[in-house]
Amino acid sequence: MIKPYYQDDYITELHGHVISVLQEMSSESIHCIVTSPPYWGLRDYGLEPQIWDAEPGCTHQWGDELSITAKVSHGQGNSTLTGGHESWGNRNGGNQGQFCQLCGAWRGSLGLEPNPELYISHIVQIWRELKRVLRKDGVCFLNLGDSYAGSGCGTNDYRTEKSISLSKPALYDGPRPQNKVPTGLKPKDLCMIPARVALALQADGWWLRSDIIWNKPNPMPESATDRPTNSHEHVFLLTKSGTSQFWTHPRKRGTRKAPLPDYVWIHKRTKLIVNYQPVSDRILRKFWIRRNLWIGHDYFYDADAVREGSIVRRPTTFRGGNTYEYTPGKSKGRESVYQEEMAETGRNLRNVWKADNIMARLRKDISNDQKQYVISELLKRGLI
Repeated sequence: MIKPYYQDDYITELHGHVISVLQEMSSESIHCIVTSPPYWGLRDYGLEPQIWDAEPGCTHQWGDELSITAKVSHGQGNSTLTGGHESWGNRNGGNQGQFCQLCGAWRGSLGLEPNPELYISHIVQIWRELKRVLRKDGVCFLNLGDSYAGSGCGTNDYRTEKSISLSKPALYDGPRPQNKVPTGLKPKDLCMIPARVALALQADGWWLRSDIIWNKPNPMPESATDRPTNSHEHVFLLTKSGTSQFWTHPRKRGTRKAPLPDYVWIHKRTKLIVNYQPVSDRILRKFWIRRNLWIGHDYFYDADAVREGSIVRRPTTFRGGNTYEYTPGKSKGRESVYQEEMAETGRNLRNVWKADNIMARLRKDISNDQKQYVISELLKRGLI
């Protein structure tokens, strides 16, 4: 059993090769997975290289390291993090690993693969183990950003690239590891890595239930002048089940065994509810709706707990019993004919989620140096 890197009453942190660590975990023991793996071709985090796709028993003879010149930012003023221009560096870019000359295994860090196909293959391997440890009624949220072919950079990984003061160098000035153009793509092409990963996971048996857009109102500046600035990432909601795993009832305890139907009939006009069939089958559908009180669920998702507030417009009645709808440009006296109120139930959660930049959350009356210090300390502690 792998030894926890850190553990307390609430948290257990495990370090190691992701597949090796997952293989130590019990099957169907996890309710929810929320993860954001390294984006392809974006950052070399300086981690210990891991061996992927190895044949059992192979002694491994590693070939030459795959490394390329990377596009980097130099010092203050030129930093792409502050809206400056990108420039070509003279140092090596990210190490794209080595291939075994005997079995074809690859040694490197996830995200630094020399092509998208190998990266996606490794993601699928990881998600096979995640599927094993995830419960049948569990859910998985996968956050991924994209990158451009031949650009040497991606679309602002939130874990390392942060807004900085113009008077200071970048917090992170490390190499961007990818500037080769993958086979099938052209220079400046958007690689569509999130979409490719989602399709690969679908083909591997996952249910893709939602493509959630993580909207960033204050995105990182980009030096590109021939396309819009990227201001969103994808969060995929994935499940391992497409059939009901448990059933709930408004007046009874839930069950994991398929229950017998418990029907009620609702009158379409009066909304009267009865627990017996009120009329013959011949005219039933014309006036009544049959509803089973047992509701089956493929996975746990409490829609009521995450409902959004919504505003409804209710008409105001004037003397004589008449109601009027205000028309812009006409009588201003009728502007308040309709009153806006918060709906009691709210609407179903939408799939565009807004995330404010941390700089916008800091107090307005502190200096840029103080803001920069707070961000650097949060980065050191892995909190942002």
